[in-house]
Amino acid sequence: MPRRFWIVWFSGLMLLAKSGESLAESVSLRGWEATARLGTGPAGRGTFRLIARSDWRPDAPREVGRYSVRLTRGDGRTTVSDLAHEDAPPSRRLHLELPAAEIRNVRPVDFSLRLEVLDKSTGAVVGGPLVATIAQFPHGRPEPGTVLNTRPFGWGEPLAVDGKAHPLPRPGPDGLSFVRVPGLGDMPGFFIAASEASNRQVASRLPGYDPRAGRSDEFNLEDTDQPAVGLTVERAGAYLDALGKADASGMSYRLPTRDEWIRAARAGRKTAFWWGDEPAYSSGANLLGPEPALAIDSTAPVAGTRARHSFAPNPWGLFHTFGNVEEWAAYPEGKFARMGGHFRTEPVAKPDEPVFDRKDEVGDDAYVGVRPALDATAARVEGLAKTLLSGRPGLERVTARFDPDRAMLTLNGTVADASMRRAADALMGRLWFVAALDDRIEAPAVGPRHLAALTPIVGPMTRRTGGGRPYFQVAVPARWVDPLPAEGSDWYVNLDVGGVASSHRLVETRPGTRGVTLLLDRQALASIPSGGAFDVSAWLSLGAPAVKPDEASVVSNRVVVRPRKP
Repeated sequence: MPRRFWIVWFSGLMLLAKSGESLAESVSLRGWEATARLGTGPAGRGTFRLIARSDWRPDAPREVGRYSVRLTRGDGRTTVSDLAHEDAPPSRRLHLELPAAEIRNVRPVDFSLRLEVLDKSTGAVVGGPLVATIAQFPHGRPEPGTVLNTRPFGWGEPLAVDGKAHPLPRPGPDGLSFVRVPGLGDMPGFFIAASEASNRQVASRLPGYDPRAGRSDEFNLEDTDQPAVGLTVERAGAYLDALGKADASGMSYRLPTRDEWIRAARAGRKTAFWWGDEPAYSSGANLLGPEPALAIDSTAPVAGTRARHSFAPNPWGLFHTFGNVEEWAAYPEGKFARMGGHFRTEPVAKPDEPVFDRKDEVGDDAYVGVRPALDATAARVEGLAKTLLSGRPGLERVTARFDPDRAMLTLNGTVADASMRRAADALMGRLWFVAALDDRIEAPAVGPRHLAALTPIVGPMTRRTGGGRPYFQVAVPARWVDPLPAEGSDWYVNLDVGGVASSHRLVETRPGTRGVTLLLDRQALASIPSGGAFDVSAWLSLGAPAVKPDEASVVSNRVVVRPRKP
């Protein structure tokens, strides 16, 4: 084969590959803009209009008809249609019109809609996927107090357990962020702040705090976001005590021990610093000499503020462990050390650790502050959780177990109904140092694929006329899952009286109310004397009547009630 042919063939492949690469990332689907709106489509049929936020790449091809849209339903059905002209690049919106009949009468657990943008010529996906659930459509919600036990309960994601430190997802008091350092051998794990406490944070808790006290230098260390300085162990302890009193969770704070501080500062490494044994590191330590990236000889703002500069964190997410300001750490025998050096410390292979016996000493200079540690042990957190649970009627017998390394709290026990489970979830949300809640509390459960539970308690029986026919009306209590199917779905009450089956639409204006009304044909009960009792079986169905309680459309338990004829 001639060499020229090979060159042309190879060049063509490269162009195709380049074109495919650019199309593969043509559009990002950023989420859904709002809840779908009901409108009118062709032939007067109802349609839900849903809008996705789209972000086209500037170099995405703009030819009309270049793209198509693929929608995959929860039952696996797929449709492909041309991308509308108004949605082509550089549009920021992608509009969908879906028949209302496809959305209604579907159990929320079965409902999903997967959106993808395709290259029409190849069928390759060039945008998405973006998935819609029942949350993107108008749907029913039960009244308070009528919610059934529908798993999963709980919230959050537990921290990874991989020998590394991981940040807690929520800040503590004063906006302080903490990381969990896992246990190692005989050394228990602990929580420690990601950065030093700032002037603003300390001043808010310690009356009379002044970052210039005891200093005669000309350095600028007084900005609110700079780390606090001039703290003795006594003053640092006073701030930690005040921090605990301000924490509504009941948590307490302390100085890290020297061993804890070293492990956290070095990110678990055996080297002198977290970056190695060389004392100088321009990105990670505000020490004296060539290291600072600051315009003036000063301290860098603490992490988590709006200030422009912080040095790089160590691999465990801790800022300024070396340099900036020294930090107090405690020895088991009651002594204290200034750790890590500060912005006026010469970089050396082994940083000094000045040791002090007294709590009212600051040392040769005032450039020392505090990095709080958190006493969130298993016993401590379980005690705080139990206090919260015991204060809520119905939750007194619920037990709590805390895994500090995962920062996960597990609840066990039995409660009267699922609303109490939700109450327990909300109470545990006050414990900001809990990253995840696993709620294993048992409550009355709904049957598989059911959306409601009827209770075999009958209300008073009254007369009613509807559609020219006389009825007896009787109510039974109902409880519902959350969420319910899309609004406008068809709900049916199915009855069996003495082997005679009948069905009628739900009388209530919407599902989710505390009761369900049964309509009994008075003529069918003509043979029963006044005051006589009779059995009525009832169950609910979605989308179509159900003659038998085991049909696919049934969405509740079968309940038997025994009313008396008026």
